[in-house]
Amino acid sequence: MGRLSIGPEGASHDPDEGYRTCSECGGDCIPEPSGADGMGIRIMWVCPQHGIHSVVDPFAHLREQDRLDREREYGE
Repeated sequence: MGRLSIGPEGASHDPDEGYRTCSECGGDCIPEPSGADGMGIRIMWVCPQHGIHSVVDPFAHLREQDRLDREREYGE
């Protein structure tokens, strides 16, 4: 997550950490791992005061690539 910038001085990464900031109070949310069979792992960002703020799937891009590879190989 974040933004990759390429400029005269080279590449830089500007992380967007809005997913971990509570939209109600602006506080820093606490990461809590979660998962389910067939769904993989998710990281829930939970505000101690307001509950779940966001859910992030850190491996979504890998799962999507795996799905596309299986489609090509097996025609699923």
